[in-house]
Amino acid sequence: MRPLGGTRVFRACSRHRLRLMGRTGLGIAMVLVFSGCSVVPQPTEAPGLDQVLHIENRGGPALEIRIGNADVIDVECNGGEAIRPRAGNAPELPWELTVVRIRDGSTIFARRVDRLPQWFVQIGEETLGMSEQPILGLAGPTCPPSG
Repeated sequence: MRPLGGTRVFRACSRHRLRLMGRTGLGIAMVLVFSGCSVVPQPTEAPGLDQVLHIENRGGPALEIRIGNADVIDVECNGGEAIRPRAGNAPELPWELTVVRIRDGSTIFARRVDRLPQWFVQIGEETLGMSEQPILGLAGPTCPPSG
């Protein structure tokens, strides 16, 4: 038996193929696509929006972020900040970045940053360092009581 109006093949969620016949089949395909799949819009890039240093502190002690000799921002336990060139105390790139643990003044990380975006992550007492890609993973330990 041949389908009315010819055979149509649609791709739903890029894995499933549906053979549909006529208008009824098209209606069924639309229901299946919209009920089982979500469309994820592609991000649009605006100039300069990706030029950010992301700082994440997942369950670790408070950090002070320095660029050159300037204190740029403090990041508390379970906090996060984004630093942009020419915003606040941040100069134009390149940066001499230093991350200091506030409680004892220890430098825990230092590096020259000459391109963005980049991500710095601290989980608990462990510094994961810098990456040009987001560092995914679980949250860090419970924050210590402030005192």
